[in-house]
Amino acid sequence: MMPMPDPDFSRSLARLLHTGALLAVTVLALAVPGVTWWLQWEFAAGALDGLAASRAYLISQRVNANPQAWRQDSAALSDLVRRPLLSLDPDDRRRLLDPDRHLITGHADFASGGWPRITRHVDIHDGGRLVARLEVQRSLQAAAGLAAATGLAALGLGWAALAMLHRRPLRHLRAAEDGLKQLAFQDALTGLSNREHFRARLADAVSRAQANPSLVAVLSVDLDHFKAINDAEGHDVGDGVLREAAERLRRGVRASDLVARVGGDEFAVLLEGLNAAEDAERVADGLIVRFARPFVVGGRDHHLSCSVGVSVHPRDASEPDRLLAYAGTAMQNAKRAGRNTHRSFCPQMQEGVAERLRTEADLRQALAKNEFVLYYQPLVDMRARCTRGAEALLRWRHPQRGMVPPGEFIEALESLGLIHAVGEWVMHEACAQTVRWIESGLGPLQVSVNVSPLQFARGAVFVAQVQRILLETGLRPDLLQLEVTEGHLMADNDRSLAMLKELRALGVTLAIDDFGTGYSSLAYLSHFPVNTLKVDRSFVNELALGDGSSNIVKAIVQLGHNLGLGVTAEGIETDTQLQALAAMGCDVAQGYLLGRPMPAPDFSARMVAEVREEVLS
Repeated sequence: MMPMPDPDFSRSLARLLHTGALLAVTVLALAVPGVTWWLQWEFAAGALDGLAASRAYLISQRVNANPQAWRQDSAALSDLVRRPLLSLDPDDRRRLLDPDRHLITGHADFASGGWPRITRHVDIHDGGRLVARLEVQRSLQAAAGLAAATGLAALGLGWAALAMLHRRPLRHLRAAEDGLKQLAFQDALTGLSNREHFRARLADAVSRAQANPSLVAVLSVDLDHFKAINDAEGHDVGDGVLREAAERLRRGVRASDLVARVGGDEFAVLLEGLNAAEDAERVADGLIVRFARPFVVGGRDHHLSCSVGVSVHPRDASEPDRLLAYAGTAMQNAKRAGRNTHRSFCPQMQEGVAERLRTEADLRQALAKNEFVLYYQPLVDMRARCTRGAEALLRWRHPQRGMVPPGEFIEALESLGLIHAVGEWVMHEACAQTVRWIESGLGPLQVSVNVSPLQFARGAVFVAQVQRILLETGLRPDLLQLEVTEGHLMADNDRSLAMLKELRALGVTLAIDDFGTGYSSLAYLSHFPVNTLKVDRSFVNELALGDGSSNIVKAIVQLGHNLGLGVTAEGIETDTQLQALAAMGCDVAQGYLLGRPMPAPDFSARMVAEVREEVLS
């Protein structure tokens, strides 16, 4: 190893700091045919903290059997010395720093004669063959935000030393530092502040509010179902959506407010100088409205909503980190309330956090421990008044809590990434059970399975999974009905259409669930290869309250029949509802009045009784 500089020399060098900064780099190479070592030694007087620093690196050790190639590439290697210095930040984002002018960001191609591509290594090729590799090491770091990269004109046999000496006015280093500080506090994708900057600004805002009593609010904003779009369309589309979301948030607040991207699809807003906590809630509602318009990215519409959580100082907390955490807790409550809404923090929300963490830990083991079970709710033909199939509904048989309904754990399955494995199990078990019923003589029953937006977003992978399950279980394809929510289908019309066509090609039947609650385009609906519309239970519940819901249901039934589709009404609980739906021409009925969700043995008994009654009649 090369010796370090003498401490006295380093100290004397540091005295130059009041007029400028000095950077010295030396490269020592020993090149023997077949084996080459590079050793880089550098020291620098840091212009910002008054300290001198020195380092030594073993740059590389490469075997090369062709010394002549090194001589041929000496010009290219030495040219690297005159290129701008390279810098790698902690997140491995690539940066270029021209020491004599300004900070440059982005990528370019060294091979095309422009700036060198910033990677861990710079490769030198000869005739398509790698003949040398220059590794880039970080140096000076916080001292001036610079990194030194050196090249070597190797001589084949022998050794060579190459040195660079740069003296730069202090103002250039300070400008570089300012640029790097800005990058440290900025989200590279959206241009918004990042989490670190938001926390610092929030701490300052709380301090001001405590000195001069006033209200400070934090809004936690999360994009609903963003992961489905990102997984289905790729990161380019996802990044475009995030940039557009950032711009909408910017425009939805005052110039004095701060908007930051604090996570993948999570943003935070800092509001100061509020007169009342209700002011923050009005801002939250305004942001939700801004997300109602489609996001046009890549020439296509993408429909997204957002969920917002609100916390207020000093009502909810006085510590900045706690305010941010409480806003996040409130946002999660907004998601559980159905998304596309806001919730303000209250202490009762915090009480459920520990329980949710326990639920998530238990869910990770539930599938392996066979704790999931399917219940089946009858689908009744309204004309023949007989059971034509069942919807498979997931339940969690928790060892301590007993039977847990899906509303209490489906969202956790999605956030933990377990929905794919559990969803596959549900479909396989439902198909296998249906085959068992048919083989026992209970007739051709159709089983309906709900598909999560995250499952649907997997595209060809999901289609292949359905095909494999049908082959493994032997279920006739038309006896499997897949239910997809209206909102998810319309979120990406073109892709949904392609997916539905692939699934229909397998022979399965398709239903649009919760129909009437979204914003379906009739032009697209007429082209979707679906078989059934399911009227949302909210319309069924209100049938007896007035003509509004009744007219909506009539319109849905008529629309479905005009398009050649069957219509299923769910959530039927009274005879009045059943009679009204029958009069409208609804095809299939589902609800507690006709049969609650039940385990497979109970559904078998129901079907046996129906068959016996039919025989006796």
